[in-house]
Amino acid sequence: MKGVKFNKAQPNVKRILEKLSEDNKIQKEFSQFMNDNPELKPERAYRSKINDRGL
Repeated sequence: MKGVKFNKAQPNVKRILEKLSEDNKIQKEFSQFMNDNPELKPERAYRSKINDRGL
């Protein structure tokens, strides 16, 4: 976390944490958007339920 590298191939932890927090923020915004607009939610897998019963 302090920027000290022991190996040239060592991953950039700060960058990974930034990307994860960015992705988390986007996912939260999308989730909130979908909760605010229930008509946009895809229908549940009705066909898969029928296929599971063998119909």
